[in-house]
Amino acid sequence: MKTIIKTSSILILFLIVFFTNGFTQDNNNGSLTGTVVEKSSDNPLESAVVQVLSSVDSTVIDGTLTDKDGRFSISDVPAGLYTVKISYIGYSTTIENNIEIGKDIKEVNMGTIKLDDKTEVTQEIEVMSEAPLMTFEAGKKIYDAKKDLTSQSGNTLDHLRNIPSVEVDNSGKWKGKSSKQEIDELTQPLNRTMTMK
Repeated sequence: MKTIIKTSSILILFLIVFFTNGFTQDNNNGSLTGTVVEKSSDNPLESAVVQVLSSVDSTVIDGTLTDKDGRFSISDVPAGLYTVKISYIGYSTTIENNIEIGKDIKEVNMGTIKLDDKTEVTQEIEVMSEAPLMTFEAGKKIYDAKKDLTSQSGNTLDHLRNIPSVEVDNSGKWKGKSSKQEIDELTQPLNRTMTMK
């Protein structure tokens, strides 16, 4: 009887270890870290915008702002090939291409990224650009539905489907990185800004 219990215990332990390793190996998500500084002084740039874009279609996958020391960390980035865009008002934008996250590359340290001050003396400046569809502010992603031309005539559900960090199933359930809700009636047109934490 003791032999059967011992054999059963070993078998159960083996199965637990096998399945635990199997599930952890399937998670190919990784992280991106780095520091953003001013090129001329090496001073850290707080609140610089760091965006992770799909190399395939330039869809925004994730993003963050740098902290007071200029550091950033983006975790839970799915396996894939990415372009990382770093920008700060009054400084040149830096774009890093072919950043890979995968089974063999889980953590990518981008090192120190130096942004050039692009201050120029001009007589007249005319600004002709629009705000981006999605912006990042201190722990929040802000999606501007008015800027999304693909869903101008749609309802709330159509807008949610266009947000890169939100998944919507056919029954109207949606989930973000840290929330899951069911939306019952999504028939009203939406022309406003949605904020997600």
